[in-house]
Amino acid sequence: MSVVNQSTSPIPIISKLPGLDNLTQTGLIVIGVSLIILGIFAMSCYYFTKKRMKNYKSEQLKQYKIKYNRIDIKYDETGMFLPLGERIILLLPIFIGLVLFIIGIAWLTGSTLSTM
Repeated sequence: MSVVNQSTSPIPIISKLPGLDNLTQTGLIVIGVSLIILGIFAMSCYYFTKKRMKNYKSEQLKQYKIKYNRIDIKYDETGMFLPLGERIILLLPIFIGLVLFIIGIAWLTGSTLSTM
């Protein structure tokens, strides 16, 4: 006497979530499109983090020039690098944007990428 979930949801994951068994196709499309829009917005935030990284590098180079009394030197020649925290902040919008975009596509298609 095992109970089998007989949900008619087009996405298998949804049938496992409580309360989402009766979600209509329109609801799935709205969720999928909104996730894709959020993903595109998150990827567009990369511009601002890239600007922040350039400011960080220029400030770091300015301090290097003052400390070592060097005038004509480029950032790559100093051997300096971005700390891990700054690098994570730089790449976070791209990562979150791609994840949201892929989840949105999976919601719209009704299947995961492995079953497409």
